[in-house]
Amino acid sequence: MNIVADKRIAPELIQKECTPENIAKAIEVLLSDPAHAQQTRDELIGMRARLGDGGASTRAASVVLEMLAAIG
Repeated sequence: MNIVADKRIAPELIQKECTPENIAKAIEVLLSDPAHAQQTRDELIGMRARLGDGGASTRAASVVLEMLAAIG
Protein backbone atom coordinates (compact mmCIF):
# COMPACT_ATOMS: atom_id res chain seq x y z
CA MET A 1 0.00 0.00 0.00
CA ASN A 2 1.19 3.49 -0.80
CA ILE A 3 1.42 5.53 2.41
CA VAL A 4 0.51 8.88 0.87
CA ALA A 5 -2.36 7.52 -1.21
CA ASP A 6 -3.53 5.26 1.63
CA LYS A 7 -4.16 2.57 -0.96
CA ARG A 8 -2.33 0.51 -3.55
CA ILE A 9 -2.04 2.30 -6.87
CA ALA A 10 0.62 0.14 -8.46
CA PRO A 11 2.68 -2.76 -7.20
CA GLU A 12 5.78 -1.70 -5.30
CA LEU A 13 8.29 -4.29 -6.39
CA ILE A 14 11.01 -3.82 -3.80
CA GLN A 15 14.08 -5.98 -3.25
CA LYS A 16 13.25 -9.68 -3.65
CA GLU A 17 9.81 -8.84 -5.07
CA CYS A 18 11.45 -7.10 -8.03
CA THR A 19 11.78 -10.09 -10.32
CA PRO A 20 11.37 -10.28 -14.09
CA GLU A 21 8.25 -12.39 -13.56
CA ASN A 22 6.61 -9.86 -11.21
CA ILE A 23 7.50 -6.96 -13.49
CA ALA A 24 6.02 -8.84 -16.46
CA LYS A 25 2.79 -9.54 -14.51
CA ALA A 26 2.40 -5.87 -13.58
CA ILE A 27 3.00 -4.75 -17.16
CA GLU A 28 0.67 -7.43 -18.55
CA VAL A 29 -2.20 -6.13 -16.42
CA LEU A 30 -1.66 -2.59 -17.73
CA LEU A 31 -1.40 -3.72 -21.35
CA SER A 32 -4.36 -6.09 -21.26
CA ASP A 33 -6.82 -3.89 -19.34
CA PRO A 34 -7.09 -0.36 -20.78
CA ALA A 35 -9.57 0.71 -18.08
CA HIS A 36 -7.15 -0.38 -15.34
CA ALA A 37 -4.29 1.37 -17.11
CA GLN A 38 -6.31 4.59 -17.35
CA GLN A 39 -7.34 4.37 -13.69
CA THR A 40 -3.69 3.90 -12.69
CA ARG A 41 -2.65 6.92 -14.77
CA ASP A 42 -5.44 9.04 -13.27
CA GLU A 43 -4.50 8.05 -9.73
CA LEU A 44 -0.80 8.75 -10.33
CA ILE A 45 -1.67 12.18 -11.75
CA GLY A 46 -3.78 12.81 -8.66
CA MET A 47 -0.89 11.79 -6.42
CA ARG A 48 1.43 14.18 -8.21
CA ALA A 49 -1.02 17.02 -7.64
CA ARG A 50 -1.45 16.00 -4.00
CA LEU A 51 2.30 15.95 -3.40
CA GLY A 52 2.76 19.40 -4.91
CA ASP A 53 5.84 20.90 -6.47
CA GLY A 54 9.32 19.57 -5.85
CA GLY A 55 11.56 20.87 -3.12
CA ALA A 56 10.01 19.10 -0.13
CA SER A 57 13.38 18.54 1.53
CA THR A 58 14.23 22.24 1.23
CA ARG A 59 10.88 23.24 2.72
CA ALA A 60 11.29 20.73 5.56
CA ALA A 61 14.80 22.02 6.31
CA SER A 62 13.47 25.57 6.44
CA VAL A 63 10.84 24.57 8.97
CA VAL A 64 13.45 22.82 11.12
CA LEU A 65 15.72 25.88 11.00
CA GLU A 66 12.82 28.14 12.01
CA MET A 67 12.00 25.85 14.93
CA LEU A 68 15.64 25.78 16.05
CA ALA A 69 15.87 29.57 15.83
CA ALA A 70 12.72 29.90 17.93
CA ILE A 71 14.11 27.77 20.76
CA GLY A 72 17.72 28.92 20.47
